This record gives sequence, structure tokens and C-alpha cells, in this order.
Amino acid sequence: MDRKNSIEFSLLSRCYNPSEEDKVIEILEQRYAADGNYKNYLVLKPTDNAAVVERKTLQEMASNFLHDSRSARIRNGIKQNKYSASKTRNEFKLFIKETQKAQETLLRKISKLPKGTDPSQFPEFNKVLKFEEFLGLNTLWEEYARDVLYPAGDTGEDPLNLMTKITSMDLIGSFLTVVKSNNFNMVGLCGIVAWESQHNFLIVVPTLDGWKGEVSGLGDAQPSKESFSWRETIGGLRIINKKNTLFQLKVPTKDSSQYIPFTIIGNRFQIKSHERASRKFKAHNVRDL
Repeated sequence: MDRKNSIEFSLLSRCYNPSEEDKVIEILEQRYAADGNYKNYLVLKPTDNAAVVERKTLQEMASNFLHDSRSARIRNGIKQNKYSASKTRNEFKLFIKETQKAQETLLRKISKLPKGTDPSQFPEFNKVLKFEEFLGLNTLWEEYARDVLYPAGDTGEDPLNLMTKITSMDLIGSFLTVVKSNNFNMVGLCGIVAWESQHNFLIVVPTLDGWKGEVSGLGDAQPSKESFSWRETIGGLRIINKKNTLFQLKVPTKDSSQYIPFTIIGNRFQIKSHERASRKFKAHNVRDL
């Protein structure tokens, strides 16, 4: 390699006088030698009149950074805490409130009009949850129920065995019917579970003749009503408290030809779904029926 024409020679020659070219060549020859006098590291020295910077610990630097970033968020009007709208839980709560608000607004508007008015002409109707949009979720839940209740090689349909498995299942997407409740208006209500919390079921109910009747073979066959209230006409989301309420759950058979009904006691189901999945329940008599 011709050191005189190399980039390193050009750079080093600027650090020495022209008469010291031999010294530059000597440095380059011993540059990559393992036993050379010149080591491959750079020595830095402080410049004259340099400002002395106070050395801070990592903890102090992190504390100052958090304080500065928090001050910047407060100045910009952004307050990050557990009540922030960016949190998933609060976004879901906001969605429920907006849906209920749209239902109540639509109910007030349509109740002033004559019977038979189509609610779909109002813009609030687009924000109301539709039962038909959750039929795919119910189909997915039935496949999930068959996989859990009838694993490979299990052909039996023992009700006691099925009941034990149902207690640990996720009910989001299932079809529930209110059999008994302290609220008389809730009795007979049926729909698909959109969400389950510790104390409530969020159910999407159908409209008109699907209300409190048979919907695609999922609900109980009851005589259709001749007239419906405006709330029944709108349908949408309903929040049903589990306390003092009995629900009917129908699970499909292994060949999906029929449904097996089970009764869920709301007082015994006030457990979060993810906690219920890891808990074992024993069959025993209860006195609060």
C-alpha cells in the first residue's frame, strides 16, 4: 500500500511540518502493528477557558428529565394520568356513554312522531349498535363453545360435566335471555353479549319482533307482539345487572343440531371472566334461588 497517497497520510501531514514527513511515514508503518509504539486510541485534552460542567448522577438526570417533561405537558394542557382519554378502559367507557346518549337522543326525537316512523332517518341511529352486526360474533362463540365443551375424543354430553366447563368459559358473543329479574321490564329480554364485567352484562338486543322472541333460532319461541314501544323499536345496547337476575344460556350440541339450555345465577357469576377461567367451581346446593 502506498502510504504517501493514502487518506491517512493526507490527514496526518496536516498535523506536522512539511520537514517531518519521515515521522508521518513512521507513524503509518507502525499504525496497525501489534507491537508498535503508537496505540490506536485518541487522547482528548480540555481546551483553554473551558466551562466546568457539573457531573450529575443518573438518578438526578432522570429526575430532571421527568420534571421537565411533566412541566411541558402541563404547559401544553396535556395531563397524563389514569383518567386520560388515551387509556383503553376510559375509551371503552366513553364509547358506552356515547352509544347510550345516542339512543336516548333518538328516543326523545322519535317519541314525538306518530307510530310507524322509521328511526333510520335520524343521524343518531347510525351510532346505535345493531344486533345483526354481532351475529358473526355469536357464530364465533358457538365454535369456541364446541371446542371447549367437546374436546377431541369426547362424545358425551353429560349436563354436569358441561356445567362445570361453562363456569370457566368466556360469555362474550353468547346469546342470553333474562328469565328472572327484579326489574320486570327486563324479563324476556334477549340478545348477544357484547361485553361482560364483574357486575353487569352488556347485551345488544334486536329490534321489533325480534324483541323478547325467537331470533335466528337462538332465543325462546314466544308469540310476537302486535305493538312495540319506541325503545323496543330502536333496540341497541342494554346494561343488565347480574345481581338478583337469572339468565338462560343455550349451548350447541356437538353436531350443532340442537341447543342445550342452562340457567345462570347472576349472584354466583359476579366474577370477572379472566378470574373465572382460572377458578374451579364445585357443584353444591344454594339457598338464594
